[in-house]
Amino acid sequence: MLWDSNLRKPIRQADLHHGSDYTPWEGFDVTGWPVMTIARGRVVCEQGRIAEAKGAGEVLSRGKSSLI
Repeated sequence: MLWDSNLRKPIRQADLHHGSDYTPWEGFDVTGWPVMTIARGRVVCEQGRIAEAKGAGEVLSRGKSSLI
C-alpha cells in the first residue's frame, strides 16, 4: 500500500471497501490516506477505485495465534 501522509479528508462510507453498510467514523477528519494498493506486482486499488476483477485475490488459511 502507498500512503499519502499529507492527504487530509473526512472518512466517508462511500470511500470504504468493506462488507458493512455503516462506519462509526463517518465524517471524522483524518490526515493520511491510502492512495494505491499493490498485490503481487499488480495495482488492485488506485485513488479509491478498484482496479482488479472481483475474485482476483487468494485466501490464505492461517492457524490460530499462539498469543491467544
